Amino acid sequence: MKKIGDEYSLLHDIGVRIICSFVDEIYEIKDWIHSCFKVVEVRDNLSYPKLSGYRSLHVIIKVDGCLVEIQVRTIALDFWAILKFIIRNILKMKI
Repeated sequence: MKKIGDEYSLLHDIGVRIICSFVDEIYEIKDWIHSCFKVVEVRDNLSYPKLSGYRSLHVIIKVDGCLVEIQVRTIALDFWAILKFIIRNILKMKI
Protein backbone atom coordinates (compact mmCIF):
# COMPACT_ATOMS: atom_id res chain seq x y z
CA MET A 1 0.00 0.00 0.00
CA LYS A 2 1.15 3.51 -0.75
CA LYS A 3 0.41 6.52 1.43
CA ILE A 4 -1.37 9.32 -0.40
CA GLY A 5 -1.94 12.37 1.75
CA ASP A 6 -3.57 11.08 4.92
CA GLU A 7 -5.02 8.03 3.17
CA TYR A 8 -3.72 4.74 1.85
CA SER A 9 -4.70 3.42 -1.51
CA LEU A 10 -3.66 0.46 -3.62
CA LEU A 11 -4.50 2.34 -6.82
CA HIS A 12 -5.78 5.73 -7.80
CA ASP A 13 -9.36 5.62 -8.98
CA ILE A 14 -8.62 7.71 -12.08
CA GLY A 15 -5.50 8.89 -13.92
CA VAL A 16 -5.25 11.82 -16.31
CA ARG A 17 -2.29 13.15 -18.28
CA ILE A 18 -2.21 16.73 -19.55
CA ILE A 19 0.34 17.45 -22.29
CA CYS A 20 1.35 21.05 -22.98
CA SER A 21 4.01 22.77 -25.06
CA PHE A 22 6.18 24.63 -22.53
CA VAL A 23 7.33 24.09 -18.93
CA ASP A 24 5.85 27.45 -17.85
CA GLU A 25 2.42 26.15 -18.87
CA ILE A 26 2.81 23.22 -16.47
CA TYR A 27 2.87 25.60 -13.51
CA GLU A 28 -0.08 27.58 -14.92
CA ILE A 29 -2.04 24.31 -15.12
CA LYS A 30 -0.97 23.46 -11.55
CA ASP A 31 -2.33 26.81 -10.33
CA TRP A 32 -5.60 26.16 -12.19
CA ILE A 33 -5.91 22.70 -10.62
CA HIS A 34 -5.35 24.20 -7.16
CA SER A 35 -8.07 26.78 -7.78
CA CYS A 36 -10.64 24.20 -8.92
CA PHE A 37 -10.05 21.05 -6.83
CA LYS A 38 -9.10 19.77 -3.39
CA VAL A 39 -5.42 18.92 -3.79
CA VAL A 40 -4.23 15.98 -1.68
CA GLU A 41 -0.58 15.85 -2.79
CA VAL A 42 1.83 17.39 -5.30
CA ARG A 43 4.97 15.64 -6.56
CA ASP A 44 7.14 18.13 -8.40
CA ASN A 45 9.57 16.08 -10.45
CA LEU A 46 10.28 19.14 -12.58
CA SER A 47 12.12 21.03 -9.84
CA TYR A 48 13.36 17.78 -8.31
CA PRO A 49 13.90 15.27 -11.14
CA LYS A 50 14.23 11.59 -10.27
CA LEU A 51 17.71 10.06 -10.49
CA SER A 52 16.64 8.49 -13.77
CA GLY A 53 16.09 11.97 -15.21
CA TYR A 54 12.29 11.62 -15.20
CA ARG A 55 10.58 15.02 -15.05
CA SER A 56 6.86 15.64 -14.64
CA LEU A 57 4.39 17.23 -12.26
CA HIS A 58 1.96 14.91 -10.48
CA VAL A 59 -1.03 16.38 -8.66
CA ILE A 60 -3.37 14.11 -6.72
CA ILE A 61 -6.84 15.54 -6.16
CA LYS A 62 -9.98 14.26 -4.53
CA VAL A 63 -13.26 14.49 -6.44
CA ASP A 64 -16.45 13.02 -4.94
CA GLY A 65 -14.41 10.68 -2.74
CA CYS A 66 -12.27 9.44 -5.65
CA LEU A 67 -8.53 10.01 -5.88
CA VAL A 68 -7.44 11.35 -9.25
CA GLU A 69 -3.80 11.59 -10.28
CA ILE A 70 -3.10 14.27 -12.86
CA GLN A 71 0.27 14.13 -14.61
CA VAL A 72 1.31 17.33 -16.38
CA ARG A 73 4.19 17.24 -18.87
CA THR A 74 5.44 18.95 -21.98
CA ILE A 75 5.40 17.09 -25.29
CA ALA A 76 9.17 16.54 -25.03
CA LEU A 77 9.00 15.26 -21.44
CA ASP A 78 6.17 12.90 -22.39
CA PHE A 79 8.17 11.55 -25.34
CA TRP A 80 11.20 11.01 -23.07
CA ALA A 81 9.12 9.21 -20.40
CA ILE A 82 7.47 6.91 -22.96
CA LEU A 83 10.81 6.15 -24.63
CA LYS A 84 12.42 5.39 -21.25
CA PHE A 85 9.51 3.08 -20.38
CA ILE A 86 9.87 1.20 -23.70
CA ILE A 87 13.64 0.84 -23.35
CA ARG A 88 13.35 -0.35 -19.75
CA ASN A 89 10.82 -3.00 -20.76
CA ILE A 90 12.93 -4.17 -23.72
CA LEU A 91 15.92 -4.58 -21.40
CA LYS A 92 13.79 -6.69 -19.03
CA MET A 93 12.81 -9.07 -21.83
CA LYS A 94 14.78 -12.27 -22.19
CA ILE A 95 15.82 -12.65 -25.79
